[in-house]
Amino acid sequence: MCVLIRMLLIVGILFWGCEKSKVTTAKQNILDQADSADIPDREGWDATIRVSSDGKLKAVIQYGHVIYFEDDKINYFDHGVEVNMFDKKGKHTTKLTAKKGEYHELSQNIWAIGQVVVVSDTGITLYTPVGRWDQHLEKIISDTSVMVTTVENDTIYGSAFQSDADLSHMLIRNPHGIRKEGIDLESWEKEISKPVSKDSTESL
Repeated sequence: MCVLIRMLLIVGILFWGCEKSKVTTAKQNILDQADSADIPDREGWDATIRVSSDGKLKAVIQYGHVIYFEDDKINYFDHGVEVNMFDKKGKHTTKLTAKKGEYHELSQNIWAIGQVVVVSDTGITLYTPVGRWDQHLEKIISDTSVMVTTVENDTIYGSAFQSDADLSHMLIRNPHGIRKEGIDLESWEKEISKPVSKDSTESL
């Protein structure tokens, strides 16, 4: 696991800059839907969406409730969402859960919002308030605070994150706090809710 930990400490130039503005926008969009006067073009409960690329299954999205608007071609999930992801050979790699989410049909990007937990089949776990799957880059990305735990219960905190789908090759911005102990998620959520300085939010 030493190799993994060293890899986690790498701070690279990631593809975050052009996407950062979408975090607030995506979050606000889904929160505004409950008060929106617009009537959705489609609405559904307790069903699934299968995402494929070049005939290969990439993800299966399970949701409690969805509304869909044809003009932006975005599915908004607001009663819990689970995403199971698959590699190029069709093998399951990762499960993501969140309170809310979005599926953008044109880009095939998937947003997860609120208590986001990503668990790889190898036992690595990512926690973050907001994250997304970028279909073009084939990366899981978070532009905000993250916590990652390994199978040995090493815990790494950071201010941004990027990884492939199975969490085997990760880059963490400002990594710190490696330790072998359990997770105190409640304390961590309180910590990240504190105001941060402008310098800590500057691009890499």
